[in-house]
Amino acid sequence: MVAPQTRLFLLILVAVTAVQPLAMQMFVPSLPAIAADFGVPAGVAQLAFSLSILSMAATTLVYGPVSDRLGRRPVVLAGFALFLLGSLVCALAPTVEILIAGRVLQAVGGAVGMVLSRAIVRDIYDRDGAARAIAYITMAMVSAPMVAPVIGGVLTDWLGWRWIFWTAGLAGVVVALIVYRFLTETLTVKPRPVSPAAMLRDCVRLLAIPVFSGYTFQAAFSMSVFFAFMAGAPT
Repeated sequence: MVAPQTRLFLLILVAVTAVQPLAMQMFVPSLPAIAADFGVPAGVAQLAFSLSILSMAATTLVYGPVSDRLGRRPVVLAGFALFLLGSLVCALAPTVEILIAGRVLQAVGGAVGMVLSRAIVRDIYDRDGAARAIAYITMAMVSAPMVAPVIGGVLTDWLGWRWIFWTAGLAGVVVALIVYRFLTETLTVKPRPVSPAAMLRDCVRLLAIPVFSGYTFQAAFSMSVFFAFMAGAPT
């Protein structure tokens, strides 16, 4: 195990965060090849992208409360197990329907890193330390989608689109082994269980705070434009 608040521990969090953005954007350049390979319209192939985004968005609401009860480390490992299973399903998919299902599973599992890396930061850092750590994690979330389409395009042209998922799965295996070997459990005090109704009330209270709403909607609108562009770019 690696002691929290060390550079190596932060690098592990960065790697955990980067896996899902890398896999998500690496897949985009292969959409025309997938549509041609399965003989389906481009819109059907793009469901593998849009449905995975919706699944990831829904799952981010779940991982936090689950990890509050079970701990960060086991939930991260479970998420990566789903990610690896989804990558395998995609790599071997005989039909576009199975590919879409695999992509959804891959997205559900990969979202764990994007959510719990920040929860772990909140567990171990004070306010100033958390700001620095979140900056590095955000850098991973921004940088990975920048290089991923290039990797995906090269793999599709040279080896075929299925190698995108083999590559994503290999990256997931490496990071999962690092997590298993080095990631320390950071949740020392488990919060009091909160009902879904109480969580909804807390969300309403947060949205009523102008500063919180401003930052939240600015980020949401910026990301929505980005995802809309990525969904339409391959066509």
